[in-house]
Amino acid sequence: MIIQDGQFSYRDPAGRVHDGDTIVTGNYCQAAPGTEILRDVKDLTILGGNWVNVRAQPSWAIKGGNWMQVERCTNLHPELIALGVKACAKDCQHAVAALPQTDPVVLKAEAKAQIDLGQYQEAQATILKLTQPVERYADRLIPRAEASPEDKATT
Repeated sequence: MIIQDGQFSYRDPAGRVHDGDTIVTGNYCQAAPGTEILRDVKDLTILGGNWVNVRAQPSWAIKGGNWMQVERCTNLHPELIALGVKACAKDCQHAVAALPQTDPVVLKAEAKAQIDLGQYQEAQATILKLTQPVERYADRLIPRAEASPEDKATT
């Protein structure tokens, strides 16, 4: 069976995914790094999806997807303890990393960075123009906001 858009974050989709299935996309992320899910499924093809913190089985054919392992901090997210994430020490590195940084080397580099406001505004205008909705009028693509009534009459 082809599975599209499965939503199983923080749960094991056992019983819904079977040998021979192909997963196209969906969310299968887990709270703790290295979590095993689908232990009884040996023949599985994965084309995409969010598999953060899932330990893939060697027999699975993995052709895509997000397979990062992320260590989450229970001081910042205490609700994750109920999902199986080991409780962090009060002074863990996660919590320290989440505090605002005042590294003098970084501050010195930031002080040296200069931005030309005119160049920045020009670049932003170009990006906005390139990403705004366009429509085809006659044989031309015109930004929707710039289309005249005559252009719209040619559709």
